Amino acid sequence: DFLTSLRIDHRDIEVQGYSVSAAALVALFERADAFAGAALSAPVTFDARVGKERFALKATVVAPAAQRAAGAGGAP
Repeated sequence: DFLTSLRIDHRDIEVQGYSVSAAALVALFERADAFAGAALSAPVTFDARVGKERFALKATVVAPAAQRAAGAGGAP
């Protein structure tokens, strides 16, 4: 698997690239504590040239749970 593009806009990210299983990448992002709302943002296509699926995925970066908890009750 490899990326061809990475775009970061504040907390929103978009990654594009090639994978053996683009659907598995969505699940991987969803299981990670650092991301929320992961979804494919374009149809997945198979690229015979590289033998992998081409994908575009969007997600939102979230603060780790420990940082959120500290920020909620901590000093400014």
